[in-house]
Amino acid sequence: MGVMVEGKWQTKDSIGVDPKFEREASTLRATIGDPEYPAQAGRYLLYVVLGCPWAHRTLVMRGLLGLEDAIDVVILADRPSFEDGWVFDPNRPDPAGRRALHEVYSAGVDAYTGRCTVPVLWDRETETIVNNESADIIRMMAQEMATFARMPIEMRPADLVNELDALNERIYRNLNNGVYRAGFAQSQAGHDAAVDDVFDTLDWLEARLADGREFLCGDRITEADVRLCTTLFRFEAYREVFYCDAAGPEAHPHVWAYRDRARRWNGVAPTLKRADDYKHGYAMIPFAAANNPRIDRRVRTSAA
Repeated sequence: MGVMVEGKWQTKDSIGVDPKFEREASTLRATIGDPEYPAQAGRYLLYVVLGCPWAHRTLVMRGLLGLEDAIDVVILADRPSFEDGWVFDPNRPDPAGRRALHEVYSAGVDAYTGRCTVPVLWDRETETIVNNESADIIRMMAQEMATFARMPIEMRPADLVNELDALNERIYRNLNNGVYRAGFAQSQAGHDAAVDDVFDTLDWLEARLADGREFLCGDRITEADVRLCTTLFRFEAYREVFYCDAAGPEAHPHVWAYRDRARRWNGVAPTLKRADDYKHGYAMIPFAAANNPRIDRRVRTSAA
């Protein structure tokens, strides 16, 4: 993979010598509704990779709300190039004819420095990147773009804001990003600590869902459900490739029943890949736990 430095693409290793994997924060955080980015159907383009759970969130939200006609999508190739990072599939080309995602970043941000990640929300009018943070993008879809949704849903009800913020923070830290901290850790201690975080959170979710509720906050789907489900959709891959297998599926029946329901939410099925496709994609990462001789599987004798 590689990184942009002051607008120039440089190839380098994605993981350094730090024994713990720490995800870099997204830096492009403008919002639809800002003066330069008005809410308009057809104005914005979403760049995604189907295998990426962060990009997948935006596809799930787009389908749930029925925003397919309001926000176009360009799907990049499933596999990155070592030289160019994420590249475009010749069968699904970039409308502007670019070869790689880093060219979108160099065109859309002045002297950008950082990783070239998905999702990317692109403004066709100003030819700039609005935002590359999935949490922001799904919230803009549900709020600022709600006028154009065929099936608008209040994804962040005022009476649930505090609860949602707590859910989002815990699920992100220990599960959404926890599987990556486990899978990309460069030390056994870092891997073991992350696996414990993952399964402690699955235990907590199992207890929360055990009362028969349909969604995380009861009978209402919220942004927290969208943020959680894409990690669960890939969990077989995390078990196998990231060694997140400290407890089998039988330990969390309510969590996996919830995942099965999520697969049937409106608009979700077309965004899903096969479990083997997710596994293959992660197995191609040379520093993933299954390819790292320094990492052994973490066995939790106290797992529920």
